[in-house]
Amino acid sequence: MSERRLAHLAARDTTAVHRNRNRNRERDARNARRAKQDNNHTPLFDNTLWQSSGFWIGVLIAALAAAALAGRWIRRARHRRHVKRARQGVRAEKGARRVLERAGYNVEESQARTEWTVLCDGAPQNFDLRADYIVAKGRRRWVAEVKSGDLVTRLRHGATRRQLLEYQLAYDVDGVLLVDMKARRVREVTFPVLD
Repeated sequence: MSERRLAHLAARDTTAVHRNRNRNRERDARNARRAKQDNNHTPLFDNTLWQSSGFWIGVLIAALAAAALAGRWIRRARHRRHVKRARQGVRAEKGARRVLERAGYNVEESQARTEWTVLCDGAPQNFDLRADYIVAKGRRRWVAEVKSGDLVTRLRHGATRRQLLEYQLAYDVDGVLLVDMKARRVREVTFPVLD
């Protein structure tokens, strides 16, 4: 081979060596930058994060805070519902007076209170009762109880039935009336056992 040819091959090899060195340096620099970026943040699913006590304390604090907020929200919702029912009851009682008067009853007393004594094993137990109205028509008197919900206006609802029976026994009246404000009507309830 000629010297020229050998010099040309040597120069080509030297250029290839330099080119490979530059590629290797660029690759190493890229890998170093990536490694540096990986070290700057902690991955979410790193096992050491899940195993640290600080992480679980943070989770516990967050859970307690969420439970406290949920409890507060539930209490406020119940309070709003209670206030709404109370307002609805006051409106219903005011309207009930007009319904009773249109049906021919005279309102003698509103929010009528009485004390009722029941014996339990021979010992007296006193209870304060408060009926919505005491009304009269002719010579007869009734306790009138105002109801405005869907369920409570039905006599199939045990609590309503028991309340009316208790009023019949506790007040000195001839009967009880259920004032259904949803239907805006007065219904006389009779318990045959008491006749």
